Amino acid sequence: MGADRAGLRALLDAATKGPWSWRGNTDSGDVRLQGARADVLGIVRRERTTDDPAAKSLDEYLQECERSDGKGGWRPWTAAERRQRVRRSYLVDGIGEPRTDNVLAFVDPEKLLYEGACDLAVYEVARNQGLPDDTPRSHPQVYRGDVVDVRSANARLIRDGINALPGLLDDLDAAERERDQALAALAWIELDMPPTQADIDLVAARGAAVAGQLTDAQIHAAAARHHIGGTNHG
Repeated sequence: MGADRAGLRALLDAATKGPWSWRGNTDSGDVRLQGARADVLGIVRRERTTDDPAAKSLDEYLQECERSDGKGGWRPWTAAERRQRVRRSYLVDGIGEPRTDNVLAFVDPEKLLYEGACDLAVYEVARNQGLPDDTPRSHPQVYRGDVVDVRSANARLIRDGINALPGLLDDLDAAERERDQALAALAWIELDMPPTQADIDLVAARGAAVAGQLTDAQIHAAAARHHIGGTNHG
């Protein structure tokens, strides 16, 4: 078997319990994946903070700028002035209400709380340097924002389940072919008769049918040959 079934079962145990289904209401911009007793993922509103890359970028830009000193000259922005500018330009709207962004978020199955995917990101450069997976983007060694994983059981189950599905289906197909062959062999043993070529054709046809290699008409023809062949045993 190619798929890591033990790993998948561990993720199933850690993730939000199913069955999963899509729910929500587009009138309120709410579309989410929901489990049996809690959400799995959704788009949530997140308030902007001074730790956001955009806020830090604006602050760094202002540090490189000068403003009028009111006397015909120029002076640097003070720290307080920069904070106020970042607040007005990025953190709050025109009436002072917090600005928000719609972000992808996953539910922690234990806390039953949404956590933003960006807050759970595992950064490629952090992993390449052997840093812990929870190393934040603000870390000085995380010089790039490329993501390689999300620290969420639900996120990992979606990824690993999709990646494993083709192999699991192939394994199931192979198991069904082996079952058909074993049942045919058992029947021959019970009848104390060697298989005819028609029997062999039937087993091969059943196995090919599982893989989608034969049409129904071809299967029926093989079954007819099997019936005819069966009358000629002995």
